[in-house]
Amino acid sequence: MDLQRARFPSVTLRDHDLKERIDRMMLARSAGSTFAAQPDKVADARLALDGRS
Repeated sequence: MDLQRARFPSVTLRDHDLKERIDRMMLARSAGSTFAAQPDKVADARLALDGRS
């Protein structure tokens, strides 16, 4: 965890976790999984991140 803090000093670990989840959702969506039918979840997650920065 200290390594992540050093690499992303302005990003909290929770923010970093959310960004990783969004990346996974985007990958899943492009692979045609269940997220392809729920693009609003990805958009909502992005808006949540934008609103907190």
